[in-house]
Amino acid sequence: MAKIVKKSDHLETEYKQAERSNEFNPLAFLLLIVICVAFVAAYFITDFPVFAVGAGIMFIVAIISVKSDTARDYSEQNILASGIEGEHSTAKLLKHLPDNYTVYQDVVVEFDGKVSEIDNVVVGRTGIFVIETKNRNSRIIGDYSERDWQQIKIGRGGTPYGESFYSPVKQVGTHIFRLKSYLRNSDIRVYINGAVYFSNPQASVEMHGEPGDVPVFICSDGGGEALLNYILSTDKSLPTATVKRINKIIENL
Repeated sequence: MAKIVKKSDHLETEYKQAERSNEFNPLAFLLLIVICVAFVAAYFITDFPVFAVGAGIMFIVAIISVKSDTARDYSEQNILASGIEGEHSTAKLLKHLPDNYTVYQDVVVEFDGKVSEIDNVVVGRTGIFVIETKNRNSRIIGDYSERDWQQIKIGRGGTPYGESFYSPVKQVGTHIFRLKSYLRNSDIRVYINGAVYFSNPQASVEMHGEPGDVPVFICSDGGGEALLNYILSTDKSLPTATVKRINKIIENL
C-alpha cells in the first residue's frame, strides 16, 4: 500500500475556526439585550419618538446581522467539512497504490510570489501526478476548455438554481505549472500529470468538449478504479534515484 503523508492541516484549521465562530458569543448577546432595553425605555418612558424608532431600527439590524453572520459561518463550515471528507476518501483510495508510491496531501508550493495549495501529489515509478479532489454532491456541468463550471442545486422550495465555480481542470493546470517550476529550480525537469477526481458518490458530472491533458474521474461512474489505472498505466517512468530526490524535495516543503 502507498504511503500517505499529510503536509498541512489548513482545512482542519479553518474548520475549527469556523466552528468556534458559531459558538455562543456573550458580547453579541449582551449587545442585543442593551439595544432591546434602550428600545423599550425609549418607547415607554421617553418623549422622543425619533429616538425610539432609531433604537428599534438598531435592534432589528443587530438581529439580522447576527443571523446573517451565523448562516454564513455555518455555510462555510459545511463546505470545509465536505472538503475534509473528500480528502479522507481520496486518501483511502490512493492508499491502494503499490508500496513504492507516496501520496502527499495538502502540499503548499510557492513560486514567483504565488501559492498553490495542492490536494494530492502522487510520486512513484510512473511519474508525478497532481490530483484535485472535489467532494460536491450535486449535479455538475463542465467543459474542459471553459474557465467556469456550473453546479446545479435545489433550493428550499424545490426550485433548481445554478452556481458557478472555477474549473478544477484549469486549477490543476496552474498547480502543475508551479510545482514543475519549483522542481526545475532544483534541477529536476520532469513531466507532471494531472487529474480531477469527484469523490462524492452522490455527484452527477456532465462533461463537454474535448478532453485535454487533465482527465476527470467520477466516483459514481467507476472513477476511483479508473484513477488508479490512470496512475499505474502511464507509459512514462522515473528512475528510482529521481523518485527519491523528488520525495525529499516535497517532504521539505
